[in-house]
Amino acid sequence: MKKVRYTGKFASVEVEVAPARWQAVEKGAVLECTDTIAAGLLEQRDNWAPVKSRSSSSSSSSKSKSKSKSQTTPPTDTATEVAAPEEG
Repeated sequence: MKKVRYTGKFASVEVEVAPARWQAVEKGAVLECTDTIAAGLLEQRDNWAPVKSRSSSSSSSSKSKSKSKSQTTPPTDTATEVAAPEEG
């Protein structure tokens, strides 16, 4: 799985992350998806940016700092799953 950030011009977009499974992604939000979907989205350079994964070799003190920060600040940039449109 890879993470990409929506940076396009719209307030939000919907991305099909699996057959008949869509996710709404707000501008600036991060979407976690398969490597294949991420590669396709990243081809749209004006709309999507890669999210760097955290390094596992960082020092324990920096891990503690980021851990405490994430505990005090709730995530606000996540994607929201939406139902697929009904056919027919």
